[in-house]
Amino acid sequence: EENMSPEIPQVLKVSRQILTPTELARPRGFQYGLKTVGGKRVELTGTPSTDIISSLPTDMPTQMDVALDDMLTRLAVAGGSPLDIASFTMLVSDIAIYRDTSVLQALAGVWKSHFGRNYFPTKLLELEAASMKQDGHVPLITLSATALVDAPQDQSEGTTIWLGGQNGFDEKGLLYGDVTHQVRHIMRGISAVLREGDSSFDDATFASLRMFINPDLYGKNQRSILDAVAEFAGEQNADDMKVYPAKGFFEAAALVEMDGYVSLPTPGVD
Repeated sequence: EENMSPEIPQVLKVSRQILTPTELARPRGFQYGLKTVGGKRVELTGTPSTDIISSLPTDMPTQMDVALDDMLTRLAVAGGSPLDIASFTMLVSDIAIYRDTSVLQALAGVWKSHFGRNYFPTKLLELEAASMKQDGHVPLITLSATALVDAPQDQSEGTTIWLGGQNGFDEKGLLYGDVTHQVRHIMRGISAVLREGDSSFDDATFASLRMFINPDLYGKNQRSILDAVAEFAGEQNADDMKVYPAKGFFEAAALVEMDGYVSLPTPGVD
């Protein structure tokens, strides 16, 4: 008797390639870029519970631990695991707490307990406390991430290069000029990541760039900033770039940070 059951599509494993250009400073606690092929995108958030925020208002490591538990529980429900994350964001309401040496050590321990020694394209931003308030409470830290889980070809994201947050510091830890020069330096770094992935903005089928900057600073320098982005990514990608307000960054003197992702043609796939 003929078997009339529908054909089950083959699930394809996501392939991952860490991108570390030699001309950039050695990344510590993050990755500059990640090239992935295949997989279905899962968007994630993680926030400490209000009872943790209210009972431990200055304990960032515990708040991060709870937020990661929240995020990774959602990822597991979607069929993923911690190492399926492709892009990671930490938003903090008080960067001074994050910079404290003892807090950093504790945060490193929290990270290791969830991810081991694995890191992702990551950015860290300080936002105004009011913009992070929820249910009358301001968390010290909230998280968001994009993960890719194994999926059939017809659900695949194709080939993507995920970009970690970059700022205007060079490989020697020196700050590179005013905001326009910092943007140009960042774009050189992003271009280096794409080259490491055997690609460029010219090869992209789609590019999503995001800039995080003080709104007043952006307003005063908008034209020169967009020209600097267009110099490397083209005018269309500069015009399409999303700009978000940020109060500050881990490196106190940084004026701007950028990240994003670039979609590429997948060889052998129409």
